[in-house]
Amino acid sequence: SIEFNQNTNKKFIFNFIVPNLQSVKEFTFSSSSIKYLYAPSLKSVDKNAFTECLGLYQIVAPELEKIGDYAFKQNVSLHKFPFNNIKQCGEAAFAACASLPNFMIKYFRSLTSDPIDATRRQDEIQQYQKGNYYLKY
Repeated sequence: SIEFNQNTNKKFIFNFIVPNLQSVKEFTFSSSSIKYLYAPSLKSVDKNAFTECLGLYQIVAPELEKIGDYAFKQNVSLHKFPFNNIKQCGEAAFAACASLPNFMIKYFRSLTSDPIDATRRQDEIQQYQKGNYYLKY
């Protein structure tokens, strides 16, 4: 697993390549500048691990099975995500992730009551499902 201490400057983490990483702890990459994660052995992501990573675009983690609550909240650039092996998805794990493709949203909804955001208004959800990826927050 990986976690950074309070003194770690996460502003200079862009491409993170960790072949043997199996878990990411709470708040590890939160508010960091990460754009790409390659972790082929990653199995779990704890709650809030990647919250507010505004530039995170792609995650390569084909073994990922478990995602904690709010794990990727406000990752507005997240577009490529390994969803095929996900077995558990926490509440609001993808809140305000407006770039995720619609088919992924439907898949995540099958795993939990509301992986997107319990506070999102119904009309915004309908617009998102129609393919309009711009949401007001």
